[in-house]
Amino acid sequence: MQRAALGDAVEVHIRIELEDGLVAEDTFADEPITAVLGQGDIHACLERQVLGMAVGEERNLTLEPEEGFGLRTQEAVHTLSRSAFSALGPLEVGQIVAFETPSGQRLPGAIRGIDDRAVVVDFNHPLAGHRLRLRVRLVGLRRSRDAS
Repeated sequence: MQRAALGDAVEVHIRIELEDGLVAEDTFADEPITAVLGQGDIHACLERQVLGMAVGEERNLTLEPEEGFGLRTQEAVHTLSRSAFSALGPLEVGQIVAFETPSGQRLPGAIRGIDDRAVVVDFNHPLAGHRLRLRVRLVGLRRSRDAS
């Protein structure tokens, strides 16, 4: 029986639910997620669960914040000059804005506060700090040597 390994292309259904029952993501009623393990296509906490699974296998587990999307940190909250946002037009608290890092990576940030001179942006992952219930089912697997 083949088990998912780094470099394999996989198709997985994922359901992520917060402790209060709020569903953050659920692909079970839709198309599965396609990813190549080890390439950062899916978050590391999800990839760890898929590694070693066989097609048809399903896992249900609870992840503590440290095992999931990490703890929320104040270091990920930044106050930026309001003038840096002039091209975006009106801003709203809760709005997600994409920022580009010097390496060209796009990084989303949630606006947490606005005044005349500054904008407070939270770069913590939205699921950081949450205990999560996770359901994962591997529905497809293609070995890395078979990919061409």
